[in-house]
Amino acid sequence: GFMSPAFIQVPWTTPVFLNAWLATAGDVRAVLVQFIIFALGVLLYIPFIKVNDKVVEQEMEG
Repeated sequence: GFMSPAFIQVPWTTPVFLNAWLATAGDVRAVLVQFIIFALGVLLYIPFIKVNDKVVEQEMEG
């Protein structure tokens, strides 16, 4: 496959990106995939945050 499977169990408190690297025994491609997924998540939330900002601004004005 594209990257090594995650076969090492790491604690849930392990920081982002480090956990993918540790779980796959040092496969940098897993970190890349985790970064891409993280970036997509951020990009998907941006429109909703902007709408919420506008709603809050309108409520504060009137």
